[in-house]
Amino acid sequence: MQQKNVYSWSMMIGAYAQNGHRNEAFLLFERMESEGIRPNAVTCLHVLGACSYQNELPFGKKVHAYISASEFKWDISLQTSLVNMYAKCGSPADAKAVFDSMARKDIVTWNAMAGASVHNGQSHKLLREMDLQGVKPNATTYASITRGSSTLTGCRAMEQRLLASGYMSHVPVQNALVNVYAKCGDLEGARKVFNRLERKDVISWSTMISAYNQSGRHSEAIEIYRLMESETSVEPNAVTFVGVIGACTGCGDVIRGIQVHGRLVSLGLETDVAVGSALVQMYVKCGSLEDAKKAFDRVEKRDVLCWNFMLSAYSERGSPQQVIEAYEAMDVEPNAVTYTNVLIACSAMEDLAQGQKVHSRIVSSGLETDMTMETALLSLYIKCRSLKSACQVFEAMGKKDVIPWNFMMVGYIDHDCDTEALRLYARMHEAGVEANNVTFANALKACSKIKDIETGSKVEAMITTKGFETDVVTDTALLNMYAACGDLEAAKRVFGSRRGERRDVVFWTAMIASYAQAGRGEEALALYKTMLSEEIKPNSVTYTSVLSACSSLGNILEGRKIHSKLEGKAEELDVAVQNSLLSMYARCGSLRDAWSCFAKIHNRDVFSWTGMVAAFAHHGHSARALELVREMELCGVSPDAVTFQSVLHACSHEGSLERGWASFVSMAVDYAVEPSKDHYLCMVDLLARAGRLAEAREVIQFVGLERESMGWMMLLGASRTHSNLAMGVEAAQCVAPEDGLAMCPLLCSVYVL
Repeated sequence: MQQKNVYSWSMMIGAYAQNGHRNEAFLLFERMESEGIRPNAVTCLHVLGACSYQNELPFGKKVHAYISASEFKWDISLQTSLVNMYAKCGSPADAKAVFDSMARKDIVTWNAMAGASVHNGQSHKLLREMDLQGVKPNATTYASITRGSSTLTGCRAMEQRLLASGYMSHVPVQNALVNVYAKCGDLEGARKVFNRLERKDVISWSTMISAYNQSGRHSEAIEIYRLMESETSVEPNAVTFVGVIGACTGCGDVIRGIQVHGRLVSLGLETDVAVGSALVQMYVKCGSLEDAKKAFDRVEKRDVLCWNFMLSAYSERGSPQQVIEAYEAMDVEPNAVTYTNVLIACSAMEDLAQGQKVHSRIVSSGLETDMTMETALLSLYIKCRSLKSACQVFEAMGKKDVIPWNFMMVGYIDHDCDTEALRLYARMHEAGVEANNVTFANALKACSKIKDIETGSKVEAMITTKGFETDVVTDTALLNMYAACGDLEAAKRVFGSRRGERRDVVFWTAMIASYAQAGRGEEALALYKTMLSEEIKPNSVTYTSVLSACSSLGNILEGRKIHSKLEGKAEELDVAVQNSLLSMYARCGSLRDAWSCFAKIHNRDVFSWTGMVAAFAHHGHSARALELVREMELCGVSPDAVTFQSVLHACSHEGSLERGWASFVSMAVDYAVEPSKDHYLCMVDLLARAGRLAEAREVIQFVGLERESMGWMMLLGASRTHSNLAMGVEAAQCVAPEDGLAMCPLLCSVYVL
């Protein structure tokens, strides 16, 4: 078209707006202005309609400004369209301002304002205003005013008004009444109105189905759908299917859900985004991630909600990598829920780099953060051991509930910053944030680690004050704290004060473990038997603790009884328990049984290998211990600090100095295991046994072991073996006075030589 006038521009804008191409309508409106063509009232009507459908408030305000400066600013159709636009865009205050400025209003204007009043709770006030001005409402007015009712009293008053007005027979009005009764929680009232409907349309049926579904009465929702399909010719729409699929999801009726899925496919509704999202939820709830993905793939125009359902599905099913892949495939702008799911996935994979990318995108997007997303970000940095970043996120958070505080305490505890965790606990109290059982458990764990019984006792007092003294989580943490601080009597007091159902297996196990760790094996075994008599089923941690008690007592008979009890119980005989059995047999002197246990462990971890290496080493089978370490490395299991200690012990007893030195160097260089005092003492023993007495002394002096009598006594014993009186005398002089009695026989044997 060579010469476009205002009519041709308006027709084109209208065509775009009416056919769903609203962004193109906006662009054309702006281009029209830039080319010097002044829009007329019809143009503005088309654009305002597009704004209403698109929820495009900023552009709507721009058009309003243009209208206000034009010669047709008092046009009743335009002003009514402005009221409607503001109402649809969720700005009832602006709608009211336009409405109040109008010199003349017709019923269409009043109806537009009635639509706006649904959002601001002013529906009944508007109706009274209409009565005062003598304006007679019509069916559309009543439908809107009815939807704005927010209380049961208002619903019932509206029903009486409708009966008196003669508009009660209008289906849209009746549908609105069904909807508000349901929203106000009176499903019986909604059903009575529904049952009185002579002509039920798809909105009537869908409203009733949705009402039952949203109230958790899923079976009744499905029954309404069944009646609709079997007794009427009304064809379901997308809203109907969203409601009935939600009901199938709610009651786990996957068979009915599949039938409904087949029906909606026949109507061509499988590509609808709301229906597709409902199907995704249903299949995930019913455990079929594959069918959920198929339903998702068939949706044509996925919105962020649909994507979020799929991301949540992967997350709930423990597939973090698929969460990341879906996130990267998104063709819509993510929101806070999206980012929360992705951050949880990054945490699960401990993928700090990906998490940092997501964090950067959140910041650059300018998205307003919420506490759930910030907490997920905090959790990511803590899980990935980036304490500095976690602190920055925590301090940048605005109002925080108890969950971020708990996460931050866990972060400090995991990084061995236990004093900082307790400071944070005190700061939380000062900030007026109400602690929960997890908070108290965290505080007590920090006290346990640094053996701060004084603070732990104060936490106990606070637990009692806040009413958590019957909580099994805090009870268990309290018991563990006293045991860790060496006050076993206080731990017994906590245990003894809890009775019956308040003692679960975790609580019993905590007390058994406390006895075992304190070297009170007999009491651990006695309590274990009491636990069994009260029909509390042990778990793997219980068995690990009891087997430890058997080990310390050398009670192989009780250990065998426990082993016999565990035979054939795969769910209880996990790797940790198998390792404990191995250790128990080794410490009780039965290398054959220890080896038998080791051979039966299918998924051997570093503790399995180390336990068997230590067993061979301490029973004088040094060559077999070293051979097993080679097998361990071939199986791809890296030795840890304890493994290397056993290796060095074996090398020492075998006299394999070269292998010992190589292992000591490999420990630090190849496996990044920092040598401890025990490793250096093993090296002292290795060198001393090999006759390298001067070098053994250098190791003692170089690493600051002068005050450790054990190293000097090793050197003293080797001086006797290698007939070195001078070194023996020097070593004897360095032994601590309290260890002198143990040293005397060795020193005498040196002088005899």
